[in-house]
Amino acid sequence: MFSLSTMKFIDSWVGNTLCFLLSPIARMKRRSPVSYPSGAQKVLVVKFWGLGSIVLVSPALERLKEKYPGCQIYFLTFEDNRDVCGMIANIDETLTIRINAGIFRFMQDTVSVLFRLRRERFDFVVDLEFFTRFSALITFLGGGKVKAGFHAWEAYRGSLHDIQVPFNYYWHVSNNFISLATGNSAARERPVLPRLRVPAHALEWAGRFLAERGVGDQDLVLVVNPNAGELALERRWPREHFVALVRALCDRYQSRVFLIGGAGEESYTEGIVRDADRPKAESLAGKLPIHRLAALLSAAHLMITNDSGPLHLACGVGTPSIAFFGPETPVLYGPPGDNHRIFFKNISCSPCINVHNAKTARCRHGHSDCLARISVAEVLDAVEQLLGRRGCRPASEPAVPGERGQSPISETACDK
Repeated sequence: MFSLSTMKFIDSWVGNTLCFLLSPIARMKRRSPVSYPSGAQKVLVVKFWGLGSIVLVSPALERLKEKYPGCQIYFLTFEDNRDVCGMIANIDETLTIRINAGIFRFMQDTVSVLFRLRRERFDFVVDLEFFTRFSALITFLGGGKVKAGFHAWEAYRGSLHDIQVPFNYYWHVSNNFISLATGNSAARERPVLPRLRVPAHALEWAGRFLAERGVGDQDLVLVVNPNAGELALERRWPREHFVALVRALCDRYQSRVFLIGGAGEESYTEGIVRDADRPKAESLAGKLPIHRLAALLSAAHLMITNDSGPLHLACGVGTPSIAFFGPETPVLYGPPGDNHRIFFKNISCSPCINVHNAKTARCRHGHSDCLARISVAEVLDAVEQLLGRRGCRPASEPAVPGERGQSPISETACDK
């Protein structure tokens, strides 16, 4: 329906105006300071954008259930996120707005959702969007008894939230969500990995999918995501690096390498597979719904990816990962734990995108130098370390990254 840049523009200019006009009404209705409710039967959590961010809401939902035993948690998001919400524990009902079905359907859904929210009379509403005006307006107009949201002077959203909590750049995103949802500081808490429930039918599909390609129990399965979504293409590790990496993975480990991507990323992903020129590399970009992607990731031995939503899907199903950061900081989004490796060069201009600038990169180099400095060789070292922890042994010495070599005859042995 709308391009991302159009949505940002509308949210900034139209959203700012509406927040300004409605703020006096919000202050009049509030009159006195509002605190977190001591009890709540119905809780609404709002998060529209960011597949990875939605996955990272999971620990906060657990805390809400602990704080308000027996409460029902409703989750409001875009329709495209319904399937991932179905894999997150502690969501009792998902409410959605369609954003890709035309302007009139979007407006119709928005009005319908607002009427539904007012009928439900929520005890507590948590707006987990970082600083979008749309979510603040929905939260206010939905009429919950107590409404909480993030606050920053740099991103005006008026006074529509009863409780305003600063977003802390030095905490992991999941800890920020916990802090906002519960009112308790998460400063000393170690970030925890999200947990996803992959549907049984998706797991069965993954088994059939791999069997059809001749992948046995001892065969190595790797998933590579060379994409980073529409939000900030600058988060992509260089294309030629991915080409060299795919060649090296196929040659050294005799592994099946599946490259993934969303709708609109097919051409870019298929181009990498074509240039890598390895029969065991296959592009699945644009072909997998989210539950099948999660199932494939759960069957993989390792995920190698840019900073993007599929990284957190992999973490949520327990798959080790290697992730590339540069424009964004791993302090906010990096997965914790020994089974995950983060590459971040921390050069003088990095990170350059954040929640205040709508994650819009303006690279002074004209390209992501912060990512280009991450070499294929050091990534392959990390691959060897993580696969070694799972009992996977290379079939041959690695070929020189970027050069085409003859595939070894022996096969990788891997203890699952």
